[in-house]
Amino acid sequence: MTRVSSITYILSEILMAVDNNRVRVSLEEMRDILQNAKLFRFFSRHPDEWDMSLLRDADRDYVNRNLEDIALALEGRERRKFGVEYNGLLLLAAYLNELIQRSLLREQEAWDVANQ
Repeated sequence: MTRVSSITYILSEILMAVDNNRVRVSLEEMRDILQNAKLFRFFSRHPDEWDMSLLRDADRDYVNRNLEDIALALEGRERRKFGVEYNGLLLLAAYLNELIQRSLLREQEAWDVANQ
């Protein structure tokens, strides 16, 4: 899986969890999980809700590290940036979307440099 594919896979798993409403997490709890790079530990607490076995360790590290950076940078501004203020899973979905955008931008910049 490419990095962006891994991120979109995680996003799809989160959207399914939001839809079935079996996992609930507050915005504050998710912020803490992300700021401390513990997303996959959180996933392991709910093994029946998502399957993260397809992800490589390198992709898990990439996602954890980058979501940590995003969460620290945007702390307290989630409502303004994403319109999310209550649901931690929706916050995670918004952050994953942000990470997809950043990852695609990095890929485009690398491609541009390589093809100048």
